[in-house]
Amino acid sequence: MRGRRQDVGKTPINEVLAAVRPRMHLSGHHHLYSDEVRQGVRSIGLDPVGVSYLIVDLTTWKYERLGT
Repeated sequence: MRGRRQDVGKTPINEVLAAVRPRMHLSGHHHLYSDEVRQGVRSIGLDPVGVSYLIVDLTTWKYERLGT
């Protein structure tokens, strides 16, 4: 929540995820790490690059989160 506005799980984003069905969805909008499944798609919220980053294996889609 930011102020009085719900800013996570917006309908248009969920609709795109449901239609496109990517293997992984990355977002840096909230600048806070999270790992959830939304609309059947793994959705990862990224920290600022000064906090951590991900190394993603594009064969298995597993990732390692490393601090900076």
